[in-house]
Amino acid sequence: MIIDLPKNFHYTFGEENDYASVFGGILYIHGDIYYRNMMYKLTDKLKIKKKCHYCGKYHGKGNQTLDHLYPESLGGPTISNNLVPACRRCNEEKSNMTFQQYQVFCNKDFEDGKQYYKSIQNKIEDSRIRKKYILPKEWITTISIDEIELRYTTERYNEEKYAYIAKFYHKYGFLRTPIIVDQNNILLDGNHQLSFAVDMKISNLPVICLDNCKVLK
Repeated sequence: MIIDLPKNFHYTFGEENDYASVFGGILYIHGDIYYRNMMYKLTDKLKIKKKCHYCGKYHGKGNQTLDHLYPESLGGPTISNNLVPACRRCNEEKSNMTFQQYQVFCNKDFEDGKQYYKSIQNKIEDSRIRKKYILPKEWITTISIDEIELRYTTERYNEEKYAYIAKFYHKYGFLRTPIIVDQNNILLDGNHQLSFAVDMKISNLPVICLDNCKVLK
């Protein structure tokens, strides 16, 4: 998929050789860059000065956040296409609803809203039982684990995160979130999912491939 990019963007982390830059419509990543931090900074460049995506109001910098249109708990990726500026109130109230679901929720009174939110949780559980991501189908593809190439990253191993991935997989039979790779299938986000897949000998993985992103070796 093609992600939204600003015309000009440069992000460094630590050493000068650790950077991400946009040039000619391509996001280049070099060195020890933590993907998620970089993507938040990139989305800031694109969208942070805009009004809240949900309530339509402008808020001060301290009250503005970036929210996942498709929540992370539903497999939503941290990419610019899935991140929007949101005030803290809307972000918290939206919880694990999608943008469309939250729009419906906001037009209901308190009691109807509670029932609607409960029905959404039932749908989420049903989709997990059916091993389905609540994401646009065109975002996700499946590739062999052998095609994925690792890169050095500042994301360090976290035992609790690994355990949560394992718990979800053993309950539902699929990975909680797709992993993210660049145009050459170099891993950008999903180190823990990939480690778990290796341990479990899972041969094919759901991935979101960023076609306009390239890791420089």
